[in-house]
Amino acid sequence: MQGPSAKAKTREYQDELQTVRSLYGDVGSFAIGSFVVIAGTALTGARIGHPALWLVCGLLTVLTCFRVATMLRFETRDAQGLADPHRYLLLYSILGTLHVLTVGSWTTAVFWFDSDSLSELIALSTAVGFMVGIQGRNFASPATVSLQLVALAIPVALAFLVKNSAWYLVCGLFFGVFMLSVLANSRRVGKTFLDALNTARINQDLAHRDSLTGLPNRAATQRMIAAGVERLDHPFALHFLDLDKFKRVNDTLGHSAGDRLLLEAARRFTAVAGESCVVARHAGDEFVILQYGVDSRQDAADLAAALIASCNEPYDLGATVANIGCSIGTAIFPEDATSAEHLLQRADVALYHVKHNSRNSFAFYETAMADAEHERLAIETDLRKALETDGDLYMVFQPIIGTRTMQVVSFEALVRWQHPTRGIVAPAQFLPIAEESGLISSVTDKTVAIACRVAASWPGDVAVAINISPSQLQRADLQDMILRNLAESGLPAHRLEVELTENLFVGCDSETMRQIRALRDLGVRFSIDDFGTGYSNLGYINNLPINKVKIDRSFLTGVLDDARRETLLRGLIAFIAELDLITVVEGVETLDQLDLLTSNPNAHQLQGFVFGDPLNARGALDLIRRALPVAPIARQAAQ
Repeated sequence: MQGPSAKAKTREYQDELQTVRSLYGDVGSFAIGSFVVIAGTALTGARIGHPALWLVCGLLTVLTCFRVATMLRFETRDAQGLADPHRYLLLYSILGTLHVLTVGSWTTAVFWFDSDSLSELIALSTAVGFMVGIQGRNFASPATVSLQLVALAIPVALAFLVKNSAWYLVCGLFFGVFMLSVLANSRRVGKTFLDALNTARINQDLAHRDSLTGLPNRAATQRMIAAGVERLDHPFALHFLDLDKFKRVNDTLGHSAGDRLLLEAARRFTAVAGESCVVARHAGDEFVILQYGVDSRQDAADLAAALIASCNEPYDLGATVANIGCSIGTAIFPEDATSAEHLLQRADVALYHVKHNSRNSFAFYETAMADAEHERLAIETDLRKALETDGDLYMVFQPIIGTRTMQVVSFEALVRWQHPTRGIVAPAQFLPIAEESGLISSVTDKTVAIACRVAASWPGDVAVAINISPSQLQRADLQDMILRNLAESGLPAHRLEVELTENLFVGCDSETMRQIRALRDLGVRFSIDDFGTGYSNLGYINNLPINKVKIDRSFLTGVLDDARRETLLRGLIAFIAELDLITVVEGVETLDQLDLLTSNPNAHQLQGFVFGDPLNARGALDLIRRALPVAPIARQAAQ
């Protein structure tokens, strides 16, 4: 099956289809009226006895049967969505014109071959009835009405002329005036129909069109998917597409820029998809593409790759240029699902898989993805329960060591989850789920409270560092939440450090920055975590409200074997120190790495498994109380 062509998407196509539906409607009444006419011709043939009248009767019978058959055929094809309205309109015009021309010719034959008054009355009254019927049946097409009235009027007028009588001519004149009246009325009725059709189309467009892009909306998409699955012998692909990094554009540059990007994305997708596909805006930055005529998975893969390539091109937003990507999940009908609901759901599952594994790529639905989605839902449910109990979520503390003294200066608090049946659930497994499900605020509240409470029991000025996700920094109550936990725990503000990713400061809104600066002014310290893995540049660091920079562990990879990497690390450490910021090197795992860093006076603090695994609250307190240099542990660097 080929998908809707460009013509099928035009207003003219829809108008023509509605017109043809009107012309071919009510087959029963048409058949009854036509067979009554056939009976009338047979009656006049019997009374007059001329063979020409029986010929007309036979011709009308053939035409009636053929027209009824074409009407029934149209109903079937239209129900399947396969009717060509232009072809059926042309066929209706030809057969209808022949039909009325034959009826008119019957009147001429009756008037010509005999002077039987009853036969003339039957033929003429039938012609007048047919004239009225032409208007009633064909009102949706004024052109068809005009053509058929002329085809009927000419032989009827000839019938009056062959009688060569003034009275018949007067009757013919009356018939002509009546025909003109019917013609004028049919045009008025036709205009009313087209106006009503136009109003209905506008209302339908409003209900099924996205107001921004003009594409079919979610409701229209669901109808099209449902229509597609009804044709069990025609496979098609459903591509569920989501724009990557769109939220950043919308939040940073404003909604007008976001709208402009959506319009351009819609234009690109429509151009790439072509006439064999339907592109729809599902919601927000999500699009659905229905690809018809799919013969293999490779056909769907080729289109998905082309859509991604088009999306990756820069977007000119006027004042700036944006670069985004898109992720696509694809499900094939009927291979992956046989219902509209399940097909869309499975494409969504495939999309979720892409967004949480690679982004800016595509994937076909697989059963394993559904299993993973069920697992994700189970973890979300269990996490909700864990947040309502004490002890399931707890903190471990990884020491951060001062390079000069080799003693603990602070701990980084790391959340852990002790599941009753799963055991320890890794943060990398449950924190993304918390973000997506809206539970991250509750997780943040609980972990900040635990970290502050534990740190308050530590002697001296040992600080605790907590990680707060970028989404939580958008909270309007961020400042109040931190200050409340400091007050309840009794932890001094200067002993709390908040670790932020460098990406946060790219397009950070003014309210978030205000809260950060207000907390800093109260003594809370801020640091950049995993520096070197995001989008910040070195010159931007000096403008940030931070006290510390934590260099990502990736800068230590291969540093002992590559002089250039060692030079890069030394230069980065020296640059940060020149800005009067504390430098922390993360990921220290071996004694050789430790020796390299302790010899560098600008590497102020170190963190890594060379000092052991993260400790529970009791272990952290014992380590502080020993007040001795922390002995490193010999181990191999992670590959």
